[in-house]
Amino acid sequence: MTIYVDLLFFDNFIMNFIILWIVDRLSGCNANPWRLAAAAAIGALYVIGSFWPTLYFLNNISFKLVLSAMMILLGFHIERWRDFLRLSAVFYMVTFLFGGVAFGILYFTNQNFMLANGGFYIHGYPVVTMIIAAVFAYIITGYCWRYMRARLDRKRLMMSAEVALDGKVVKANAMLDTGNVLHDPISNYPVVIAELSCIKELLPDALASIIQAGNEADIGAIMEALNESPCMLRFRLIPFNSIGQSNGMMVGFRPDYIKVFTPEQTIESKEIIIGICNSRLSQDDAYTMLLNPGLII
Repeated sequence: MTIYVDLLFFDNFIMNFIILWIVDRLSGCNANPWRLAAAAAIGALYVIGSFWPTLYFLNNISFKLVLSAMMILLGFHIERWRDFLRLSAVFYMVTFLFGGVAFGILYFTNQNFMLANGGFYIHGYPVVTMIIAAVFAYIITGYCWRYMRARLDRKRLMMSAEVALDGKVVKANAMLDTGNVLHDPISNYPVVIAELSCIKELLPDALASIIQAGNEADIGAIMEALNESPCMLRFRLIPFNSIGQSNGMMVGFRPDYIKVFTPEQTIESKEIIIGICNSRLSQDDAYTMLLNPGLII
């Protein structure tokens, strides 16, 4: 196969620019297109140089790492090392995914291409193929990126909690729910929502059975269940609205205390209401309690 320098440069310039553009979109940097183009050109010139016999040392992995660092530093405005490391991780993820998608399409469409010395060369340069590869790489990378960020964000919001009532204590995995703005209408205390399963042993058996049967609105039955409980005055009904349910009622109680354990500190509060939920809060059982931001802030 005869390799033309101009096509070799153009192939790799377009590929590099697409990769850098996807990195920019995923990271939200809003980089200057001219800076991205300059970084893409540096990468393309590197490939041409790697084919030069006297510059064979450019094929060393250390030079390739230096090249990627140069492309990131040139293409994006970076102020902190943390930003550089984050962009580098996204850059390599997109590069590997884009390369895999592109080669897969070229293989199945029987396109004539060559990969040598870190360079990428397609005979005849099928632009449509590269565009399709870019679209697929962007969609797949975007989905993976959002998934990873969601997992990381949820991990940062995960905590452990301890609830006490009448001398009994239960522990549970909890997640800070920024959308939980529920407050008790009587005391105006923030409401922490807990699955019945995780606090069941704190409740009178008769009350737990009522909640499990979905009869929270049966005030008479609830009063009868609490009749002999020493903590009767701590229980109340909390009105709430949620998706698919309006004017709902939730049984709640004021505990002796709740302790929330974060990596930085332990938060303890007595001015809190525990709302009892009869359904699962997490599909993978990662947590059984939703913390109110008013407890943390």
